[in-house]
Amino acid sequence: DVSTSGGAVTINAQEGTGTADSAGFYMPADGSISAGGGNVNISGSMDSALTGQSYRALRLGSSGATPSPSVSTTGSGTITMTGTITGSTTNTSHQAVLFEKATVSAVNGNISFTANPLSGSQRGFLFVNGSSSISTTGTGDITFTSTASSAGDSFTPSSISSGGKLTIASDNPAFDASSTLSATGMLTLKPNGTSFTNAVTFPGT
Repeated sequence: DVSTSGGAVTINAQEGTGTADSAGFYMPADGSISAGGGNVNISGSMDSALTGQSYRALRLGSSGATPSPSVSTTGSGTITMTGTITGSTTNTSHQAVLFEKATVSAVNGNISFTANPLSGSQRGFLFVNGSSSISTTGTGDITFTSTASSAGDSFTPSSISSGGKLTIASDNPAFDASSTLSATGMLTLKPNGTSFTNAVTFPGT
């Protein structure tokens, strides 16, 4: 666990040489980061040449195990997370950012997620194994930005609640009845590029 009383937390991580399920930045089920009003900046990257297993640039959670991993700050502290896959080898078992029953929360500061997979078969954002909770309880905005193309981004299951604005920029987002989005301000769903890859339906709430 990492905690500060207002100090910033900055983590730049890259996957190692493991041949099993791996990640650039990985927070297990009982992990936590609490910045107490400071800013949190987490960046994870992985080489697409890793094959044969499931790899993620940034992973929060352990197959839905409890207690949920958590990243939080208070006051005007912000949270920024980026997952980037480098190289040129596309693999369907790779994701830029994986949420597995995680909790990410701020108050008046913004929360921003960026997923940078390779084009084609790699997902940007993937929510699985229990609903992850992303929230700002004050006036902070929440933003998801993905460069994924045909594989898109899956927000199922998820609970995303913004005290400010909520923006999801994805060319191919997927939602179902387990997807819950809410915002006190404007809620915007838009393509990251010029248009959506497929028709977007939202059966959630």
